[in-house]
Amino acid sequence: MFRLFLAVATLVVLINSELHRISLHKTPSVRKSIGIDHRQGDSARRFTSIVREPLLNFRNTQYYGVISIGTPRQKFKVLFDTGSANLWIPSIHCDIDDLTCLAHKKYNNRTSRTYIPNGTLFDIQYEYGKLSGYLSTDVVNIAGLNIMNQTFGEAITEPGIAFLYAKFDGILGMGYPNISVLGVTPVFTNMVQQGLVSSPVFSFYLNRIQIENKTLCANGCQAIVDTGFSRLAGPPTDIAIITSRIAIDEFNGVVYVDCDQISNLPNVTFFLSGKPFVLIAEDYVIIDDEGTPVCYSAFEIAAQSEFGTLWILGDSFLVSLSYNRYNHDESSTFMLNDKTFIIEYENGHNVKGYLSTDIVNIAGINVQNQTFGEATDEWGFGSAKFDGILGMGYSPVSEEVTPFFANMVKQGLLTQPVFSIFLDRNSPPELSSELIIGNSDSTLYIGELIYVNVTKKGFWQFTVDKVKIGGITFCKNGCPAIIDIATTKIMGSLSNIATINRLIGTTFTGKEMIVDCDKIPSLPDICFVLNGTSLKLTSQDYIIKFGLRSSIAVQNQTFGEAISYRRRLQLVPNYEGVVGMGYSTSAITGIPVLINMVQQRLLLRPIFSIYMKREFLETEVGELIIGDTDPNLYVGKLTYVNVTRKGYWKFTMDTVRLGNNTLCANDCQGIIDSSNFRISGPLSAIAVINKYIRTISLNDSAFVDCKKIYKLPDIYFIIGGRIFELTSEDYIIQSTLSYGTSCMSPFEDNNISDKDGPTWVLGSLFLRRYYIKFDMGKNKMGFAPAK
Repeated sequence: MFRLFLAVATLVVLINSELHRISLHKTPSVRKSIGIDHRQGDSARRFTSIVREPLLNFRNTQYYGVISIGTPRQKFKVLFDTGSANLWIPSIHCDIDDLTCLAHKKYNNRTSRTYIPNGTLFDIQYEYGKLSGYLSTDVVNIAGLNIMNQTFGEAITEPGIAFLYAKFDGILGMGYPNISVLGVTPVFTNMVQQGLVSSPVFSFYLNRIQIENKTLCANGCQAIVDTGFSRLAGPPTDIAIITSRIAIDEFNGVVYVDCDQISNLPNVTFFLSGKPFVLIAEDYVIIDDEGTPVCYSAFEIAAQSEFGTLWILGDSFLVSLSYNRYNHDESSTFMLNDKTFIIEYENGHNVKGYLSTDIVNIAGINVQNQTFGEATDEWGFGSAKFDGILGMGYSPVSEEVTPFFANMVKQGLLTQPVFSIFLDRNSPPELSSELIIGNSDSTLYIGELIYVNVTKKGFWQFTVDKVKIGGITFCKNGCPAIIDIATTKIMGSLSNIATINRLIGTTFTGKEMIVDCDKIPSLPDICFVLNGTSLKLTSQDYIIKFGLRSSIAVQNQTFGEAISYRRRLQLVPNYEGVVGMGYSTSAITGIPVLINMVQQRLLLRPIFSIYMKREFLETEVGELIIGDTDPNLYVGKLTYVNVTRKGYWKFTMDTVRLGNNTLCANDCQGIIDSSNFRISGPLSAIAVINKYIRTISLNDSAFVDCKKIYKLPDIYFIIGGRIFELTSEDYIIQSTLSYGTSCMSPFEDNNISDKDGPTWVLGSLFLRRYYIKFDMGKNKMGFAPAK
């Protein structure tokens, strides 16, 4: 009952022995994506009533989805934009010096069997410059539906930095044909004409706008919904009125909002076809939480168009529609209550509003005349994935309102006034947990239930006989306890918790109690004794594992602002900068980030570890874990060696062998360099390796025959007395290109002259096989096979 690792749950109501199930979802700490139900279309099915395409979210300002073009399909991320009508994608033939094009996926018409050349030149003018290219025609696939003979733009040049850092590759315009450049038939229009959708409608949502007691555009005004726009824009007079009610300052066109007063800001209600759409402050305030939070308004002045000044409702408006809000005007069973309420939660979270009464339905069961709170102001729930909270406690803690569960009992909707909870960390997420109302389910537990009396009717409070951990016993004469499924923590008296934390070796960072992940298997169990029966939690149960939290702010960090840089390759990196993780002695100036984090007590110790997946993926390829290690990411125990020189992460290797050839026999040096994918070594050693490489090389000695790499010998790095092997499959770099697979040797000589001996530099190819711990406090490095 104490395993509170909830992922996705199912709500179960037991009535007359029948289970009715509905879904519940856990809220993560931040909004990472907007999930739109995706029903994959059947390629053999021509007609469909609804096409659903999943949209991905980048910082709540860019919403894009995946489409494919050509045969075989080439996949691209596109921004769905109701403010334009053309589809364009970067071309494989884009200019060699166009950084934006090089940084994104590109369409290759040579590999598509359904490509039809067009060649008409086009250009689209954007605020930051002009995008240009030529038109082509091919099959476009959206959510499994093939749009035949779709003409689109192959972009050759893209403007400035406008699209350089975009998470999407191109734009798919969803507007009307009359705004299409060169009169190209838009994708959506083609879908209608080809009978792929049953009606010419796609679901992007002004009689008037209301803020407090002020009505804007009282006689109605023109508005467009633009998914390519992240904010809300309107006429200058209307925006000025809104700004006067929410702003604390304005500078260079940016309207700043007091982050501490968001909960007190007014709602802004848009009336469309007489129906209200309410934006609360958390919908229209943009929070920049990189470092010290800065808040500013999403409202801005719209540009003048040929139709006058329009309201443009962008993603800040659309996001608000993703939350369900109760509207009592639409309910014929609503009963006015008109009492106000406020509920305060921990960490300063609170809601306030007024009480209402209506029918509440759960799993198909109607609970009549249920009084509940309509929240008009919420604080601290902006990132929640749930719409509200349903309390399951006793009446004394319900603020004079009959609780939902008590009403179900009074109305005879349950056979017994019982509910039970099953939270299972071992099942798939969609089946992981159940709340069962009306009874218990014996298939979800082992043995017999242990019963204890409720000692105080408010919270679910009972008596624990004793608590035992590591030979120490607390609460020898019994102590009160409460079950609270709304938290993942276990809380107790100050002295008891201090003793437990000492036994498991925690260190307080100023924010959390941190435990060394490597020691989790050796930590003691904790037992809660209830009515003579011991309920055990192992360390795997009570330790919460996490990596570097995105909310950590390193204060007063000195860093470099690059004015210019040179690169050896034409490839454009998909990162903006470099964070050095070496020792202070290798820093040009200032204190390295890792040292600053330790000095500011943001970490337990100056440790980080790196895990890289063996497969090359476009999304997440590994983890940088700062402050500790994660034993779940490697096999066996770590093999430790000392750092031999505090600058780079340099250590001594016993031997390096290639097949039967010894390349280094007298304590050669190694350096781990996560920013380099190659493996470099002394000239003589690399010459031996290249003899083998040349036996299967192609015209260019750097490239080898992919079908023959199995003939190459393994290379062995003996570190700390343990063999760390790379097979030819590990060290040959394989790249999938439009014309097939390319294989390249990673080995190069480094010409490093070092008094400590010959030096090898092991890049990310080594890290893909082996998990490495970097301990700056003990000046050690730990190696283990990665999972």
